[in-house]
Amino acid sequence: MLPKCRCQDRRCKYYKGIRPDNPECYYCVAFHEGIPDEIAYGNDDHMEIKEGQSKPVYFSLPDKNIVKPHPIHRMESYRNWGRDNLCGTLHNIYLMSDDEEIKYWCRIAVTMAKNMAFALMDYRQMLVENQIGTQRRTHGVHHDSMSEWQIRKKSLYRGENKPSWSKP
Repeated sequence: MLPKCRCQDRRCKYYKGIRPDNPECYYCVAFHEGIPDEIAYGNDDHMEIKEGQSKPVYFSLPDKNIVKPHPIHRMESYRNWGRDNLCGTLHNIYLMSDDEEIKYWCRIAVTMAKNMAFALMDYRQMLVENQIGTQRRTHGVHHDSMSEWQIRKKSLYRGENKPSWSKP
């Protein structure tokens, strides 16, 4: 019995499984004659095109249920991302990592975070337009609660709200 192929664990969209005509060999779109052992079982992540491939493709996640990764040139820019927001944190992880798969997932997460932020802004606009949540009633007095949404501390790392793990 063959050991489990890393391509299957990583869910590569080009992975096909065991060859029907050779039960001792895994195959994919890139290596129709058989995935090399270094890629199937070793440390090669197949992040670039290799010699001897059937088609010029490399490791890629399935297109379904996943967003388009944030562009590499935008991730590698050194513009002011800010350190106290989700995208800034993902950008810092991207820059500190040498692992291409972690960098890829950071790019995916940045796109998802941006999509979530835009969806929340649309949702808030819908609430404002429909006057939902604009007033609340407390002991017979109406309060404007929309202003509470806009009050936000500028940073999580300044003032008295420093996390316990931060340097003094």
